[in-house]
Amino acid sequence: MIDKTFPDQRENEKIVHIFRKHWFAIWPNIASSAFLLSLATIILSLPLFVSIEGDVKKLLMLLDSILYLAAIITFYIAWVMHYLTVGILTSERILDIDQNSLISRKLAFARLENIEDVQVDVTGIINTIFKIGTVKVMTAGEVPSIEFPFIKEPYQLLDKTRHAQEKSPYIYKRNNDEASAGSVEKPAKPS
Repeated sequence: MIDKTFPDQRENEKIVHIFRKHWFAIWPNIASSAFLLSLATIILSLPLFVSIEGDVKKLLMLLDSILYLAAIITFYIAWVMHYLTVGILTSERILDIDQNSLISRKLAFARLENIEDVQVDVTGIINTIFKIGTVKVMTAGEVPSIEFPFIKEPYQLLDKTRHAQEKSPYIYKRNNDEASAGSVEKPAKPS
């Protein structure tokens, strides 16, 4: 029995690199959770500065609880989506597992021999400082391209993909077949 890291992993398929989005990709969700937490803290401390009694105090406590719960749920969903969205480079293919929502996942993959081009796009000062970029894999397969946005160290992924392609036995066999097919002598034309 083989220990599988991901579903549909083949028997001799070895994992070369596992990569995720940079944490900066969930920054808006972290900021909104922090805003909700600070708003809940302000509401919680309001009775210290203003005299509030009776039903209004109970209503503020309910609102405060709702805000804390919303902040925790917002952060939890963002973290789960960030953690479960993953890219995997194996000895045979590259996989893109996108977690669209808590109960929806999309899987796309391309075999290494079908990869025609890999492009890296790092634009902007913040992306350059934090080494964040988009890696786009163009293929000759069913999926024309696979895009990995907000990847940490995109050039490292580019190098590992090229190295995995060079080591792939399928590509080596295909290149040798093409080279031997090109060296076949053509018959001479009759004069």
